[in-house]
Amino acid sequence: MSFQCRSGWHCQFIEEDLQTPLPKKLCFASPDKVVESVERGGGLSNLEWSARLFLYQYQCEKLV
Repeated sequence: MSFQCRSGWHCQFIEEDLQTPLPKKLCFASPDKVVESVERGGGLSNLEWSARLFLYQYQCEKLV
């Protein structure tokens, strides 16, 4: 999964080869919703991953 903060959180899913994008793309209003989606899907749920996402949001807000 890759994500970008642009008027919301745009998430794209990729194949195991880490290059081929899957057709489904999602947009979330907050990083909390991204974390919730990842946890529901059985993805990474550790504190470090969540902290990186919130740090990225903070950096995005500073640029605006």
